[in-house]
Formats: sequence, C-alpha cells, structure tokens
Amino acid sequence: TKNGNALRLASQELKNDRDLILAAITKNGNALQFASSELQNDSKIVFAAVTQTPNGNAFKYVSDRLQNDREILLNVLVDATLKNIPYSISYYNYIANTKFCDDKEVVLKAISASVNNFKYASSRLKDDREVVLAALKKDIYFPFVYAYIKDREIFIAYNYEHLEYAPSDLRADSEFMYKAITVDGYNLTYASEELKNDRQFVLCAVSGPS
Repeated sequence: TKNGNALRLASQELKNDRDLILAAITKNGNALQFASSELQNDSKIVFAAVTQTPNGNAFKYVSDRLQNDREILLNVLVDATLKNIPYSISYYNYIANTKFCDDKEVVLKAISASVNNFKYASSRLKDDREVVLAALKKDIYFPFVYAYIKDREIFIAYNYEHLEYAPSDLRADSEFMYKAITVDGYNLTYASEELKNDRQFVLCAVSGPS
C-alpha cells in the first residue's frame, strides 16, 4: 500500500478487495485507477481517493454516476476548506455539468475552498451579492470578482479597491468618487471624463485628505 501503483499487478479479485483498495488510496489516491469498476462506484472509496489528490487527478477514475454526485462534491469541498487545501472545481467533470455551476450552495462551498472557484460560477451567481461577498471575504485582493460588483456599498466597504471595474454610473457619481479619491487620489484615474475635468475633484486628488 506504500506504492499504489503496485496494484496494477494485482489480480482482479484483489482489485475488488475493498479493504485493500482503501488502504492503498489512503497512501496514493491515484491508486483508484486500478480498483474494480464496482469500487470506483463506491462513494466512501471515491471520497478517500479524491481527498488524497489535491490536483484532482483521481477524479478521472471515478464512475460516471459519482462524477455527477452532488454530495461527494460538497463533502470534498468542505474537506478541502478544513484542510486549507485550495481545491479547484475545474479539476472535476463537475465543471462541465452546468447545474453545479448554478448551484449556490456548491458555489459558496467551492469559494470557501478556493476563491478562484468564483470564475466557474454561472453568470447568475456571479451577479449574486452573497456570492460576490463570499469571494471578497476569501480574498479582498482577488481582482476578478470586482468586475461583477454592482453595489456601491460593497465598493465602499472594501475601501474603493479596483474601481477600474466599477460600473460607469458609479464612476460618474460625484459623491461616490469624491470619497474614493480622498481615500486614494489615484482613483481619479477611474472617474468619468466629466469629473476629471472638474477642478475641485482634481484639486482633491492632488491635495489628498485634509
């Protein structure tokens, strides 16, 4: 069991030995490839194998049925979060299954495991305030998520970060942009052309907060 690849030489009977396979994949999740099709369809075996391979390689040896199993995906994501392993759902065939990309619970747990999973959320969920906030909570400096912020309060709460992604109506809002440039004069860069031509705004950007 120290070398899961040794299982390739085992008999078909041993490849269907649940205890032997479980012991092997505990050491090397990729040993799942040598398990019988019956054990590749065993949820406990699959969970043990997938959580032993942070790069997700073992998942390609899972049965079609379990590749589409929601509970296994949720459990893997929870396990990754607890172990602080940055699991990406792009490792899995789940990403080809759009129903999981549009499943809010799955997406939130995926973001908890890795903020990069925000990229794989459906368009609907990328516009969901709770999902956006979850991504920002995971990593305030993850720029990809800022392109989906429509709420001025979120930009304010996160100290006017990445205003290059702010909607045009916000960048033309004098009150919003005035506060933004008092936080960081460079934010004038992202103001509307009209505000850039406003002497008072430019003076504020040059002078900084009083």
